[in-house]
Parts: sequence; C-alpha cells; structure tokens
Amino acid sequence: MQSTHKSFCRNCTHSCGVVVTVENGRATTVKPDHDHPVTEGYFCIKARASLELHEGGDGRVTECLKRSGHDDWTRLDTSQALDEIGDRLKAIVEKHGPRSVAVYMGTGGFYNSLAHPLAKALLHEIGSPNFFSSASVDQSARWVSMMRMGFLASGKPNPADVDALMLVGANPLISHWLPAFNPAKRLREWSRKGTRTIVVDPRYTETAKLADLHLPLRPGEDVTLFAGLVRIVLENGWQDRDFCDRYAGRLEQLRTAVEPYTLDYVHRRTQVTPDKLVEAARIFACSGKSLLITGTGIAMAPRSNLAMHMADTLNALCGGWRRPGDWVSNPGVLLSRTFSDTVIAPSRPWESGIQCHSAPTGLVQGEMPTGALPDEILTPGENRIRALVVLGGNPLKALGQPEKTMRAFRELDLLVSLDPRMSDTSRLSHYVVPPPLPYERHDLNYVLDGIGWSTKPFLQYAEPITAPPPHVVDESRFFWHVAGRMGLQLEYRKIGLLGLYRDAAPGFPLDMTSPPHPEDLARWWVRDTPVDFDELRASPGGLLVDVPGQAVAASPDDGVRMDLCPDDIACELAQVHAEQPDTKGSYRLATRRIRETLNSMYRSTQAAERNFPVNPAFMNPDDMKDEGLQPGDRIVIASRHGSLQGTVREDRDLGRGTISMAQCFGESDLERDPDQRTGSFTGRLVSLEEDVEAINHMPVQTGIVVTISKSGLS
Repeated sequence: MQSTHKSFCRNCTHSCGVVVTVENGRATTVKPDHDHPVTEGYFCIKARASLELHEGGDGRVTECLKRSGHDDWTRLDTSQALDEIGDRLKAIVEKHGPRSVAVYMGTGGFYNSLAHPLAKALLHEIGSPNFFSSASVDQSARWVSMMRMGFLASGKPNPADVDALMLVGANPLISHWLPAFNPAKRLREWSRKGTRTIVVDPRYTETAKLADLHLPLRPGEDVTLFAGLVRIVLENGWQDRDFCDRYAGRLEQLRTAVEPYTLDYVHRRTQVTPDKLVEAARIFACSGKSLLITGTGIAMAPRSNLAMHMADTLNALCGGWRRPGDWVSNPGVLLSRTFSDTVIAPSRPWESGIQCHSAPTGLVQGEMPTGALPDEILTPGENRIRALVVLGGNPLKALGQPEKTMRAFRELDLLVSLDPRMSDTSRLSHYVVPPPLPYERHDLNYVLDGIGWSTKPFLQYAEPITAPPPHVVDESRFFWHVAGRMGLQLEYRKIGLLGLYRDAAPGFPLDMTSPPHPEDLARWWVRDTPVDFDELRASPGGLLVDVPGQAVAASPDDGVRMDLCPDDIACELAQVHAEQPDTKGSYRLATRRIRETLNSMYRSTQAAERNFPVNPAFMNPDDMKDEGLQPGDRIVIASRHGSLQGTVREDRDLGRGTISMAQCFGESDLERDPDQRTGSFTGRLVSLEEDVEAINHMPVQTGIVVTISKSGLS
C-alpha cells in the first residue's frame, strides 16, 4: 500500500517542506513540497539523501548497546539500559558533585524541538552548568562579539531589505544555510532589484560567482581585512553618522586602533588589491541599507573573536541594524518577540560567575566552551567532568587534536551517546542509545520561528511518517527516564534554538510516573499562541499564522552605546599588526563545505561516496606545477601540531598559497585507517592547547599554516 505524507527536513534552520512516499511501511521517495508557503518547493541534496539516512543499510543501531570490551557490545533491554545509566549518573553526582556531569548537544539535538529543552532541564535539576554544544565549536565568536560590543534589540535587517550585502566565510549555495531559502534564486532576485553583494572568501566560490565583488583574502587574515575596511570607511567619512551618534561609542579610539592598517599593509597580508578594498568599503558604506552576514569560516579562523568583532564593527559603522519604524513582518509564532532600538550593553559574562575549572574562562551564551571539554575531563580537581551524555552529535569529530579528545573520553566514568549509528564518539561510549530518525518522530519547526530570514509567520507540526524499530528510544523519554531514576523532577519549558533554560518562562512539571508523549509536548509548545493545535495537526503542510507585524519602536536615549573599540580590542589589534609574516614556502589550509554532507553526516550516502570518496586536498594548478604534483598524487600536510595524508585535486577557483579540504572526513582513530584511505581528518592539524582563543577556548580550525611534501603512499 502506498501513501504520501507532508513533513519537513531537520538538517538546518530552513526546515524545508518535503513530501515523503511510503510503501509497506518504508519511505521510498522524498520530494520537495511545492505547496510549502515558505520554502516553495526548494530543498537541497541532503534533504533528498535523508531517505538513505532512514532506509540505508549502513549499520543503523536499533537496540540499546552496552560496551563489554574494546570493540564488543552487548544488547540490552531498553528499560535496563536507561535504569543503569540513571543509576550510574546518580552515583557519580552523589560522589563527585553536580559539576561531574555534562551534556554535549550536536546539530541533530538542536533540531529536535521536543527533546532539546529536556536535555537542558536535566542539567538544571542536577545543578550542573556543563552544557556544551556544536554551536560553540563554530559560532561562539559571534556571541563573544555581541557580549563585548553590545547590540540593538531591534535585530538586524532581513537580507531581502538591504541595498548592500556582505557574506563573509559563507558559501550558501553549498551549505544551503544562509542567507535565505533557495539562496541562488534569492541572490539573483536581490541583484535584479539593485542589491550589491560582496563575498569574502579565499575561494571564488559558487556564491562569489553570483556576487558583484569578490574579495579573495588569504585564509586567516580576516582581522587585517576588516580593520583595513573600517579604516577606509572612517578615513573617507563614509560611516553612517546619525546611526553612530545615537548607537555607537568609542569611534575615536577605534580610529586610532586601525590607523596602522594602511592599504599597502592590508594588501600585503590579505593579498586583496587596494582597488578592491576601497571598492568593497564604498559599496558597503554608501549604497543605502547594509548588512554583513558571517558564516563559520571567520568563526573558526585565527583570532576569531577579534575578527568577528571587527566585522561587526564594520556592520555597525554602516548602520547594519533595524531602525525605529522599520517593519518586522514575522516577530515569531511560538516565541514572539518585541523590537525596539534599545541598546543592550556589553555583558562579558565570562569575566564573572561560573568558570571552567581547567581554564580562566566561563559561560558564553549559557554554554561552556566545547574546545575546553577535553581539559575539563582530564584536569584533576573537584569539578572534573566524569560523565558525558551526547545528544545528536559527534564531538570527537567536531573537535581537533583527536588523540587528546579520545584520551579524555576514555577517562570518563560514563559516556552515553544517543545516536542511530556508530559514530567515532559512539565507539568510545559505555552505552549507545538509538533514537528515532526524523521521519519517525514528532517535531515542530521551531528553529524557523522568528529567525529573521523567514518573512512569513509559519508553523508546521510533523507526526511520524514511518514507525521506528521497536527498541529505539525517543530522546524525550530518555531524559525523563534517567531523571526519574535519579529522583529528579523535570520542568518542561519553551526554549529557542540557542535559548537558556534559566531565562525561559516557567513551564510545567512533567509527570515523573508516566513518560511524556511527544504529541503532548508539542501541544504545550503551541499553547498560548494564535494557533489551534488540532488545526495545526490536521494541516501537515503547515499553517501561515495571522501574527501582526511590528514596527521597531523608538526607545528613550539612556546613554548606552555599542562599544566598538574596548581596551582589549585595541590591544589585540596592536598585537596582530606586530605579528611576523609566515615563513617562506608555507601554505594556509582553509576548510570548506561540500554539497553532499553536513559536518560528519551523510558521509555514507551514494552521492557523497560517488563524488567524494575522500576529501581531496584542493590546490591552485600553478602551485601544483611548482611543487611537481599531478592530480591524484598523495601529499603530507603538516602543521605545528600534527599531519595528515591528502590526495591532490586541482581547483582553479582557489588562490595561490592555499590548500582547501572538507572537514569531518576520515577516521579519528588512525588504527582504523592508518593510510587514511577513507579521507583525512583535518582536526589532526589542530591544537586544543595552543593558538586557542582566551575567552571561549576556540581552537584554530581554518587558516592553519601548513607545509606540504610528497607522500610515499600511492
């Protein structure tokens, strides 16, 4: 028997609408939903590959597993497994205190609307601040910048509403994440209406080919580039004076700090020509409304916190925030907000309050820095982490320096992975608990709600399309069961994508004698909104919701300003300017995304294995010629911290002196693939001890200085 069902993809914030065909209980096709009012029949290759994730035969875990040896596993009854995990967590907390327990949430966990709040609720009830996530691996520089500079409660404008758009370290035609649904179509639409687009990227990327201007900077030189652009804007008086007078502070200190970043100096370091630098500054500052969007490239590069601050400074100088009277057509459905031009002062939470016990830093955006997780496990002391629960992620692949991370995970008294497959992290776990896959579970598209890219108030509820195997464990049941076994009472609260449990409105206490039904959790999410849940449930393609738009309100001027150049920023700019250039003969390695994968997901799909059986070491053909290399040759790529084997492939869109490789390939444990035939893990070039950011312990994962040599392997 055949049936069709509407749902949405759970790969990213877009939550693209899909239509799934089911035959005899199995999903057989996944197609885009052309009636979806937001994504309008668009989805990417990874949404198509979600069928393979569900129905592929690549070793899905369908029963709870308990480690019984180095690589031996025992199947456990579900209740027994959850009882044992709860008992062990309780014993660890009783013996070592609440900070001995941590949770790591990966991308898959964030896009699980119903379980996400319960993971944070469990930590809250234990009394542990140890929440780590994939977001602090590639986005925490954004939070640091926001908390050092401050921000406007008005939010930034929608990309569709601006006259100049700058995309930094982002390639949305491949990642499909920013700046909007169907990015190629949107960029072309905006170009036709007059938007000028600038792309900052070491490669002439697919997105750069649709832009008006491409700045091909040398990897890792983001600080120099943006300090130079800020200097050009100030030198020419192109800043938005009215905006800066009302909302920005310390412009004179900023002017002094960027003075050494002359055109000649910036050109030497970034390899971007002076005429392009001036043109980029002029377009961004003088076209009208401006908006700068950063991707993960700048957030994973050297001195990422300073680079992000300078990019945000350029955006602020040019008025890249909503003003009073600007219209917000989608203030959100589930978590509706109000918008005003109030300046939220810098908060610097890492300077006070709860601190890491292994490093002089603390919470940022309510999270502990994931880069410090191995040291939080390995460093002796009262607050050492001894138990880690992993939801929807693979931290061993997300972090670098795998030998250290593996050593840390092996030191844990308890490591639990909620994962449908045996990831690198799962293989080191004491227990692996298999959750349902996206089309097998209840969900809400909460990540799309009010994020700024969607101009339409819209809500979609997904029911299971296919039945999960009988012994998989819904994540909400996992956290409920474990909490109950520990004698804890959980309160369920509405929490947005990066929301904090402590700041969320009071919720409702779960009945700890009966597991929560996911539909009841979804029904509670929708309560107190303009949406009737029964109507939403009867509309599997989702509902456009009648939520009134808002004009940004003007607030009284209380004297608070965004701090464009605090003292530590001025000091860091001076340090960068004093740096010595690389030694001759070195390259910079830039990580990149590929269309077929999402971090470590989808590596085993047909498209990924066909197009990228390994992650090549892309090089400029002139560099290959100078090195005597041919496509397919094997090379050793070495940083100060480690080395890997790479297979050379030509890329004419790559600047000279740059090697580009996709991340999250290969084995973390070299014993499983000593010759790196399945790909190369770029994390081997990374250090979690040196070159890390002081505030958020962010390691350098792109823009890495490397040397190359020919490999003895064919």
